[in-house]
Amino acid sequence: MVTRCVCFGQRFTALKKIARKNGARTFEELQRYVEFGHNCQRCRPYVNKMLATGETVFEVMKPDQAAEWEKPG
Repeated sequence: MVTRCVCFGQRFTALKKIARKNGARTFEELQRYVEFGHNCQRCRPYVNKMLATGETVFEVMKPDQAAEWEKPG
């Protein structure tokens, strides 16, 4: 299961709280408030899906699934 940004150790549950508190609706907006997603960016599709759905725990995405969620907002 995928539950965090590995490079920065930020759990999606924490990112979700920060997003809600600050009204961040995109990956880039959320990065204004917390350090994550600047290295490998493998968390991008998961964070985008989290922001869209509220989910914070994910099955590992296949490349085609990840590609759908890598797109901004």
